[in-house]
Amino acid sequence: MRRFLKQVGYFRSYTHNGQWYTARDSPRFDRDGLWHFKGIGFSKQGSLTRTLAHLIARSPSGLSAGELSQKLQHPCHAVLTQLHQAMRPCAFTRLGVAALGR
Repeated sequence: MRRFLKQVGYFRSYTHNGQWYTARDSPRFDRDGLWHFKGIGFSKQGSLTRTLAHLIARSPSGLSAGELSQKLQHPCHAVLTQLHQAMRPCAFTRLGVAALGR
């Protein structure tokens, strides 16, 4: 199965610890690069960490943890805390939530 997925290209879910896969041509991503199917989230960016960094970097005024969770339809507080502790600062913050870039 993995060999087939590698040949056709695929995305792994950023929800459910990456347990779900979809063929590269299946998703219809929204303007944020997100696609949800039966409660499973996929992102053009791949992982939850990369997706968070992408969403924050493209937001001119930043995003709060709640706004990100709502967009992703998935909690992200723990990953934001890990990113913050890893000291990956960027140029803006909002509501006291550090916005993290690349």
